[in-house]
Amino acid sequence: MVAFVAIISIASCKKEIDWNAEPDPIVGVEVPVTKDPCELTSFELYDAGSLEQNWVVFHNNSGLITTVAEGFYANNYTYSSDNIVITGSDNKQFDITLENGRAIKIAALRGNYETYTYNSQGYISVIKLYSNSTLEKTTNLTYENGNLVRIEKSTVSSGTLEVTTLEYSSELSNSNIRIIKPWYQLVSDFFLPGNFYGKTSKNLITKATYIRTYNSNNFAFKETDVKNYTYTKDDKGNYNTVSIVKTNIATANGMNISNETYNLKYILYYYCN
Repeated sequence: MVAFVAIISIASCKKEIDWNAEPDPIVGVEVPVTKDPCELTSFELYDAGSLEQNWVVFHNNSGLITTVAEGFYANNYTYSSDNIVITGSDNKQFDITLENGRAIKIAALRGNYETYTYNSQGYISVIKLYSNSTLEKTTNLTYENGNLVRIEKSTVSSGTLEVTTLEYSSELSNSNIRIIKPWYQLVSDFFLPGNFYGKTSKNLITKATYIRTYNSNNFAFKETDVKNYTYTKDDKGNYNTVSIVKTNIATANGMNISNETYNLKYILYYYCN
């Protein structure tokens, strides 16, 4: 997976972005899909009040992300009309194939890649993960009222099933808030910055419930992960904090083997023209 590239580009200062609008095809990538007065410049992740990570985000004059850096590591992005290349400071590279401005394939150098199928409404409906041309995982996505509400992922080799259900508030989302959405954690094994995934959920996620089941050594394992989200805005309407209370419960043959709670917080910083 792309190291820490859970990054989303451009913010909204004075208005909420309509994430149900169709993305525009990229022509020479001179103009991004969404260009707004405020841009995300950095963000921090705190765990139980302690700073864990601090990312810095750089954009070009068109508002597209060019570099995301954390510590001594950085990912750099280059764009063309049908391709985006992500290159890490460790020389790892990921190639994203675009069609009509939307990602249809993300490939790593070692032969792993994902493909994306869109439904007639413009949302991703099926994701398939391959390893050296062998299908590893299939993910099916379900939407209601303009929001992604169910993610069902099955692993071919192990029979592992992962199901996530999502709940939303009536508040509209925007591009920067995707940073804390579970897309890169629960849907995709890769992540691409910017609005290159077609239509996305229009509202703010308030709760994500993830359940993973699998069998091993005559044990039936079940992992339940629940995240509850709360948000605050700055005086310009940008979401500047996202707090997440995460509870993880693991069982084996119905017996509780772990129960842990984590308190995470993102702080987002912007530059506004």
